[in-house]
Amino acid sequence: MDSQYIFLVIWFLLIFLIVFFFIRNGRKALTIFPDLNSVKVLFQEKRVSGYSAKNWMTKMGGAQNVLEVILTKNELWIRSNMLFAGFGTRYDLLHKTSLKQVKLLSAQDRSVVLEIRGNDGMVRNIHLRIRKAQEFVLSMQHAKQEVNL
Repeated sequence: MDSQYIFLVIWFLLIFLIVFFFIRNGRKALTIFPDLNSVKVLFQEKRVSGYSAKNWMTKMGGAQNVLEVILTKNELWIRSNMLFAGFGTRYDLLHKTSLKQVKLLSAQDRSVVLEIRGNDGMVRNIHLRIRKAQEFVLSMQHAKQEVNL
């Protein structure tokens, strides 16, 4: 067998292993989210960008057009697709949080900053670039009023 074919086989095996681990880690990270059909969705937008201000690493390593923001009757979900969800946990961009623990800090044109208090008691600021930011803010305010009743 020629060395170029051996190199090609090794290259494909390496790519296969990398994709396999991305999918495996992503599937594991997404287990916190139930099936979307089992909840009432008030707002949903895909292809959202954002970053967490938790530390310098999460500020530098944001997500570009791979996040999905979902607002349900009681919760805010920030997640990504299966391929990138493993990175979402590392860069603090996977959240399933009660609306009582979410505070809207600011909203401008297409930019939203949220303060999320995690189950561990830690407060995180999440910066999101949402195309329908005003619709998201109105939906969140309405949902928070419903939760507080």
